[in-house]
Amino acid sequence: MGRHGNGRSLIGLLLGVALLGGTGAALYYGARLMPVRYVRLEGAVQNVDPAELEQVLAPLLDKAYPWVDLAALENAAETCRWVGEAGVSRAWPDTLVLRIEELKPFVRWGGGGYLSEQGVRFQAAGDEAFARLPLVTGPAGLERQMLTLLKSMNQRLAEQGKRVVALHLSERRAWSFRLDDGLIVHLGRQEPVRAFARFLRVAQLLGPERMQAIQRVDLRYPNGFAVGMKPDGELKLGKMTPETEPITAGYDISAGWPICSAKRPEGGRAGIAGHEHHFS
Repeated sequence: MGRHGNGRSLIGLLLGVALLGGTGAALYYGARLMPVRYVRLEGAVQNVDPAELEQVLAPLLDKAYPWVDLAALENAAETCRWVGEAGVSRAWPDTLVLRIEELKPFVRWGGGGYLSEQGVRFQAAGDEAFARLPLVTGPAGLERQMLTLLKSMNQRLAEQGKRVVALHLSERRAWSFRLDDGLIVHLGRQEPVRAFARFLRVAQLLGPERMQAIQRVDLRYPNGFAVGMKPDGELKLGKMTPETEPITAGYDISAGWPICSAKRPEGGRAGIAGHEHHFS
């Protein structure tokens, strides 16, 4: 009986080896007899390069149609430029359907590349149309926070027909921005939402005519603000025109009167001649 048992074990082992060999043969011949004949691309694709897709997907298609790894294809497709999400499904008997959700630039990122509307940062070849997108510059990792702030600012400015075209956050966490009419505003290291609301109050206080003559607004003062005039601008707050400084005028919000000197702004020198970010 021992001999019969050993014989059955040997037969089982040989059968297992044969089956494994048969599986390998099936995969090999299946790739030839049941190949992937078509890959159908679906989705609103404008910037994705089909040649780049083909290059990353081709090595994964050298299998029989039923054994192609769909997850691996999705991961490979998502490494291509402009691809946000990819999904792959089978359309029997020989077609794979590749659905692409393309990343759409919402703003330019100062370090290069773009941010999508969801705050996803990505690199891609530029286009002339994208050069007119708002510019956001700041420390890595704060992309979504900055994008949320930019959207909020532009929503509040929409009724005035204005928008923020550049938003900057320095390494010291000081905020500044530029409007589409060229006005530059320094908020400093204040909480940005409250600081922006303060800017809107200042703009309302000065009025549209005066705001048109102003080149920059500095809100880094604890109790007031300073303004820098355009070369041909003239500032008249109430009945007084500051004369000691022809370019910079201060205003004490609490007193409601023009002033020619102000407290030192947070993290900078008095006036607006301190460090500035040069927007591009």
